[in-house]
Amino acid sequence: MHPPDGADRPAAPERAASPGRDLDLLEEMGAAILEAATILSTALNGTRPVDDAWQAIRDLEHKGDAVARDVFEMLVRPQPVSLNPESLKALTGYLDDILDAVEAAAARLAIHRVRRAIPQAREMGRVVLESAQELRRALFRGRRNPKDIIKWKDVLETLVVQAGVEERLRAGQIFMSVERHEITVGGRPVGLSAKEFALLHLLLRHQGKVVRRERLLHGVWGEDYYGDTRTLDTHVGWLRRKLEAPGGIRIVAVRGLGYRLDLRE
Repeated sequence: MHPPDGADRPAAPERAASPGRDLDLLEEMGAAILEAATILSTALNGTRPVDDAWQAIRDLEHKGDAVARDVFEMLVRPQPVSLNPESLKALTGYLDDILDAVEAAAARLAIHRVRRAIPQAREMGRVVLESAQELRRALFRGRRNPKDIIKWKDVLETLVVQAGVEERLRAGQIFMSVERHEITVGGRPVGLSAKEFALLHLLLRHQGKVVRRERLLHGVWGEDYYGDTRTLDTHVGWLRRKLEAPGGIRIVAVRGLGYRLDLRE
């Protein structure tokens, strides 16, 4: 006898992510980086209006955020992945940072109303585009071997550090030297614990963007942390007391998601 329509039935089990889904997501991120780099290059060459280019790159950056969120959710649940989870997390973070950097460059062109880029800027745009093309070819096209992909984690880490993205970070009056593990506010040193420094590092890297609680917990306390998640809120509170007023920033709690570091208006 079949149950009538609307009768209670056992819920269908949630479908697990198919093997290789993490590689598909990384490929989406690589495609977004290449498209953003292409648009930035056209803006620097004067063949596309800066405001239009910035909006298009912002849309791609939001897409990249969504892809990164999907990857991190796969790691939290957890679901089957092709890569080592730590390597997957690091690689996703570096790809996200590259897309953030392209968006930041476009934003500054728009904010400063640049209409004609200097030759050095146009050359830098060409280098960024060629690097994105090489990344796309070497990392994804026809090469889905996880070992080949993992090799790029170290390459991207080196590129990010040598470009200064990781070495020096700034927001308002706050200046972070990653290499020296130092923080100054208005030129004066401020003492932070190792956890506070790591937390601020993540927020500064993604200034103006929401960093999910899961990413903050994993990035600062590690994949194996299963303690009280309120420790994150406690450390954010300590950072606020030390940095918000003198540093000219705000650390905003976004309900149900995480935290965002903004400049004070």
